Amino acid sequence: MAVRSAQVSVSGATPQFSIRAKGFTLVELMTTVAVLLITITVAVPSFRSIIQNTRSTALVNELSSAMNLGRSEAIKRGREARVCPRNNAGSACSGDNDWTVGWLVQSEGNVVRVWDAPPAGAVIVAPANPADGIIRFNGLGGTEDAGVWESRFVGCSGEQSRQMNIGATGRISVRRVDCP
Repeated sequence: MAVRSAQVSVSGATPQFSIRAKGFTLVELMTTVAVLLITITVAVPSFRSIIQNTRSTALVNELSSAMNLGRSEAIKRGREARVCPRNNAGSACSGDNDWTVGWLVQSEGNVVRVWDAPPAGAVIVAPANPADGIIRFNGLGGTEDAGVWESRFVGCSGEQSRQMNIGATGRISVRRVDCP
């Protein structure tokens, strides 16, 4: 920053005082802008990756929370509970294996909770069996509909996909996997 001093004379008297000009020079300003642009250029791809990871994690967390709720409802009531893709009204199972429309938990014929469709670009790959998409948990929390699920978003790369495994005992585990 440049500092300038000046002497001013007023009608023969010579009072002296300093005037300081504050500001940045053009070179300082251009250097700051260049450093800022380099930082942004490096940070934006990393930020995009963080967003993709967060979205994939949130999606699989929603799915696994539905499965855990279904399992806990079955254990609590000692009867079968279901987790399935929902119909458009959100009042019953849709009867197909398309989980991108949203899903719900049912117990004793009553809807316990409904999840809305995931954000656009979500890909949920459910096991082909059962074909109706209904995951049934028995009164002990186990299931015959065990399988491996995968969730990700369109355009994912690296380890931005998530895999959810539902075991025969109803235990659910989630891990990161490479995008296909």
